[in-house]
Amino acid sequence: MNLPVQIRTCLLVLCLLTSIWTFGQHPTTKIDKKTHLTMLKEGVLLVRLFDQDKKIESLQKRGQSADAQKLEKEQSEKNANIVKAFQTHFNYCTVHFIHPQDSKTIIRDKSNIIQDIVTGASINLAGVNDIYFTDFSFGHPAEGFERYNRKGFQILYLEEGKITGLGRDLFYAGVKQGVFSPKFSKSLQKTIYKLNRRLENGSKYL
Repeated sequence: MNLPVQIRTCLLVLCLLTSIWTFGQHPTTKIDKKTHLTMLKEGVLLVRLFDQDKKIESLQKRGQSADAQKLEKEQSEKNANIVKAFQTHFNYCTVHFIHPQDSKTIIRDKSNIIQDIVTGASINLAGVNDIYFTDFSFGHPAEGFERYNRKGFQILYLEEGKITGLGRDLFYAGVKQGVFSPKFSKSLQKTIYKLNRRLENGSKYL
């Protein structure tokens, strides 16, 4: 049966949103906002950078060198902008930059040594009580309307062996993108500045 284009489009969007909801959600923390602010201040925030090396390698093996080079360049530029934003505008707590797959290593045993992929320093989290994660992706804050139409940085917490959401917009900041928005790199800088200010003031409205 051939469905009208509008209906097919609506069904596709619905499937996409369902996937985002299903796979993007995390259990909600049992800890209140004020306590998390203190714990994050004294803990560590691990920023997961883009890592599409396997996809790049696959493109190269298939002879799609131009596509591989384009993807590698995009990844490098996005990561450089993320690193610059955090190093310039974020001083609320200690920050390290890691590969996404390092999360599983930490969850299994936080005493496993990982590497800060920007500074090259070894990271030993054995003595760190509170470990938080973030990356550039679709956010799912419990409040507000940014969750499906804007990518940004949502802070998550390692709690009882699971990564949990903090359940407040305070811990999420979206990056404006679009025809009428500033250049991505500029929007990104503002986002991290705003996130740091929110945490310092303890309110998403400041």
